[in-house]
Amino acid sequence: ALRSAIAAIEAGYGDDDARLVVPLQSLGEVLRRARSFDEGRVVLARGANIARAQFGAVHVTLSNMLLRLATLERDAGDAQRAIAVLDEAEAALPPGEVGARAQLLATRGGTWAELGDGVRAEADLREAVRLRRESGGLRNGLAWYNQAQLGEALLLQGRLDEANAVQAEA
Repeated sequence: ALRSAIAAIEAGYGDDDARLVVPLQSLGEVLRRARSFDEGRVVLARGANIARAQFGAVHVTLSNMLLRLATLERDAGDAQRAIAVLDEAEAALPPGEVGARAQLLATRGGTWAELGDGVRAEADLREAVRLRRESGGLRNGLAWYNQAQLGEALLLQGRLDEANAVQAEA
């Protein structure tokens, strides 16, 4: 269905139309979940290029597309590449996008933890938790999840008592 939608948009509006971004992002996500990383990478990179061309270098749509690409890179086993793409996504994120920033920080924090860097993971995850609580309150499921990840980042640093306290609070 996504490929059909993409083909219809291309036929009606061209290969670089802004309407392509959403179905390309969705197709890229489906391919990531199907572990078709090479094709997903191509699809998401195309979507990012279209978003950049149509919306500019600083736009939430571009940032979200890059976040999806970073997640694919992490799942494909290249956490270092994922960090680089997440940094690109952060540069593309306009000020005031609290939810998108929280997601980006949570993803990057989790990736730093996967790489064994508890210090960098802690910084990103603390800010993600703060933003989630600020925007969604204390009973926000994403805040809970990110706070549990924060406990893992503290544990990576050997700070067991703090990790237990953070996870108990979550």
